[in-house]
Amino acid sequence: MGDNYERELVNSLDAVGIPSMRAPSSGSATERELPDVIAGILIDQATIADQLSTTLPEDLSDEAITNASEMLSPKTDIYAIESKSQKGTTMYVEQSEVAKLEKFTTAFGGKPRLAARFTERRFPTEHFLVPPENARLTDSGRYGLPAADIEERATEVVYPATKTQDARVEILATGETFTP
Repeated sequence: MGDNYERELVNSLDAVGIPSMRAPSSGSATERELPDVIAGILIDQATIADQLSTTLPEDLSDEAITNASEMLSPKTDIYAIESKSQKGTTMYVEQSEVAKLEKFTTAFGGKPRLAARFTERRFPTEHFLVPPENARLTDSGRYGLPAADIEERATEVVYPATKTQDARVEILATGETFTP
């Protein structure tokens, strides 16, 4: 993805309070399975309590209470991100890159994401985070991320700060938004 866009992604995550870092030896610089970016989102107790209140019955067993109290401990979602940028309408990620990303996240306990940053057209600044299983697998075995339906494939969107907007991150499944 180019160092500038990786920095932009990390700076945007940091601006909204999501700790993140670029892996200094990712990509072709090493044979190790390192993503371009690692980020962690702390899930607070209020969010977990809200989730519990809608899923647990009123008459809880002792086991359910124990499980619920364990769930109330702060948790962090770790994201390992392979970043790509593209001027055209579809970007592609090689199967070997996705395999390395998934190997890393399995060992690290994280969520793999492909970051799609289209540098022109209708998405001039957004980084769309897409789980590999949401990408289109091509006949040649590459993972395709078409701009035409990237919004439906993404699970998170990172908006960098511009002259007219502050940075923000949207978690699409929960509707949660992180802002500075």
